Amino acid sequence: MSTGAPSWDDAPTALAHPRSTLPPLHPRTSQSAMTSEPAILLETQADVVHLTFNRPSQRNAVDLAMAERMRELAPRIANTRAKVIVMRAHGPAFMAGGDIASFAPPDADIGAIIDGFHTFVRALAESAASVVARIHGAVAGGGLSLALNADVILAAEDAKFSFAYRRLGTSPDGGCTHQLPRIVGSRRAFALLMMGEAMSARDALSHGLISEVVAPAELEARTRAVTDLLRANAARAGARTRKLLQESQRSTLDEQLDAEREAFLACASTDDFREGVTAFLDKRLPRFHTPEH
Repeated sequence: MSTGAPSWDDAPTALAHPRSTLPPLHPRTSQSAMTSEPAILLETQADVVHLTFNRPSQRNAVDLAMAERMRELAPRIANTRAKVIVMRAHGPAFMAGGDIASFAPPDADIGAIIDGFHTFVRALAESAASVVARIHGAVAGGGLSLALNADVILAAEDAKFSFAYRRLGTSPDGGCTHQLPRIVGSRRAFALLMMGEAMSARDALSHGLISEVVAPAELEARTRAVTDLLRANAARAGARTRKLLQESQRSTLDEQLDAEREAFLACASTDDFREGVTAFLDKRLPRFHTPEH
């Protein structure tokens, strides 16, 4: 049984299109078993993009090859016409942060790793799609920073969270210092980064870092259900709402009101808005348009 807040259980669950089918996650523990596969898999089904981190033997830690794959995928993520992006992982962990072994050589190009990673984070922010993170196992350092860039974070009850940067003698990356203070406030953000230890999923929920805690056996089903709820939204309205929320922290009230007016009128010019009004008056669920890819 899933627990936590906010909950989407009161929202309509009947959709005008088929339920999403997430590609199955197969347990993988050997990197050699997938040497021909990229470090991140991208699959598109209907109006959902599935991003699967695929370095299970290294707990999906980011090395230069994975960072280059992030850079390669960034334009497709930023420009996707899908309604939802789901981030998930093969193996025992969501993402253990940076691959520390790849940082050790004197000639390690750490800057290139960070650049690829940050290009990926920017693409998620620029995308019109809602972003869901499906968390299991360990999520640490850059992995946790990356997850904080999602709109919805669903975590298995046995997941473990750690910012970890202070133990490496480094400052955060991946947008952590942008997202974390906006979620928990600057004082608590400082405490979590400078004094915090590893957290359980319920601890992360109590801090407001994640959206829900889910029994491990139910994580896939809950991810599918949340994905379907997001797919049911009008594409333009979803994109505009996401952008308004992103901009709200740096806008004055007057600027935000103007932006809301502009967004509302843009949505009101669409077929989806006319369908929403008609469906409301007809007392039925709306059948919003699904973008073509």
